[in-house]
Amino acid sequence: MLDVSRGLGIPVPQADKLVQRKVGEDISQGDVIAGPVGIFQRIVRAPQDGRVVALGNGQVLLELETTMLELRAGIAGVVVELVPDRGAIIETQGALLQGVWGNNLIEDGMLTVLARSPEDELTSNAWMSVKEALSSWAAPAHMRKYSALRLKCLCEL
Repeated sequence: MLDVSRGLGIPVPQADKLVQRKVGEDISQGDVIAGPVGIFQRIVRAPQDGRVVALGNGQVLLELETTMLELRAGIAGVVVELVPDRGAIIETQGALLQGVWGNNLIEDGMLTVLARSPEDELTSNAWMSVKEALSSWAAPAHMRKYSALRLKCLCEL
């Protein structure tokens, strides 16, 4: 948004008359948008390439050309909606697991599935796979804390 009135130092009605561009017109960086006015022939120039979107009330709204960025989503899925100035909505498959652990610490880590159903038996081999998964991200001090824990429940997906 270019404030032509302020840029030229004149009242809004006068600024609207000095705009030299039309809605939909392509502009290049440095093109004169409005002016000249005054003893020093003040003008307002385009800050970069783009297109005039709207005019009025002493202002000119520009749609500026931007560089394309490739962003990695971090999850597999399909982009179902673009949210202007915010990002995208990606549709994917997943599950939400929530729980409470009252040890006064906040932790995060990898979720490992040890059983496919409540009837599956948990063996020492399953517990060893948890220790191996933890060792890939936990510090040695944390490993001692985790290895002292005993598995007491199974979360069902």
